[in-house]
Amino acid sequence: MIYQTTIKTAASVGETDDNKTTLSLNRGLLYQLDVYFPPGPSGLLHAQIFEKGVLLYPSSENESFIGDNHYISFNDTYLLTLPPYEFTIKTWNEDTKYAHTVIIRIGLLTKDDLIVRYLPQDIKTVFDQYINEKKDEKSEQDQANLDWLEEFLK
Repeated sequence: MIYQTTIKTAASVGETDDNKTTLSLNRGLLYQLDVYFPPGPSGLLHAQIFEKGVLLYPSSENESFIGDNHYISFNDTYLLTLPPYEFTIKTWNEDTKYAHTVIIRIGLLTKDDLIVRYLPQDIKTVFDQYINEKKDEKSEQDQANLDWLEEFLK
């Protein structure tokens, strides 16, 4: 599944302004992230992607994606296992005259997609061993990931 949102940010929207867009997703594995800045912003439009208030992309604290007629594209492996399945995109625009646009695309595999594309039957044994080794971990995120893997392998 490919999710996309196009965000137009007005001129003079500051970093501390509450300019956020929610991108609803499904439970699954994020495998691709694309950020496209069409021509025009000259590095004045900024974008950050959060999940549940935590900055995910870019990973560096206090940084943001910027560009001008520029694609930022990379593979990743990030599990979305706890609802709500959504990202919040924060944007701000230092341009005092013009609004600018950023396009965010996210490639996400659901459980069924992942099985069909990537998991041969014998790998189930490897995941079963991993799950059994991790049973003692008690963090909510770790437990959600293990539950997802167990459900996935049924």
